[in-house]
Amino acid sequence: MSQAHRCYLRAALRAVQYALAAVVFLGVVFAAGPGGVCPETPHTRQEDARSTVEILATLATVYREQAGRLPAGVHDLEALGRFQNQPLDPWGHPFRYWVLFDTPVFASLGADNRCGGDGAAADVHSQSATLALEDCMRRSR
Repeated sequence: MSQAHRCYLRAALRAVQYALAAVVFLGVVFAAGPGGVCPETPHTRQEDARSTVEILATLATVYREQAGRLPAGVHDLEALGRFQNQPLDPWGHPFRYWVLFDTPVFASLGADNRCGGDGAAADVHSQSATLALEDCMRRSR
């Protein structure tokens, strides 16, 4: 067997070894299941809640443009066809909705489903709440 053939065989063997290592790694990751390798933390639930309240606030703005008024509740957003049931926060509680200075505000009350709290229990409000309050404070000066 020539030197070139030996080099080629070694390279092919190395490629097979890498492929097998990748298959084993992926098998371990998938066998662990969701949360097994990268467990879910309260931080990621907070991020999920924050993303959802921002989406809901955007949908409320779209609803206002189409219907000429703000939605009366989260259930009105179903008319936009984005979801069929009232969306729940990452802890299984309905999102809260109210209007603040003609601005739609959505919130999750966190893991404990109570106002206030820290960590996983901290409330998450849509950015529109902060902007409405800042605008009101600017106007009152």
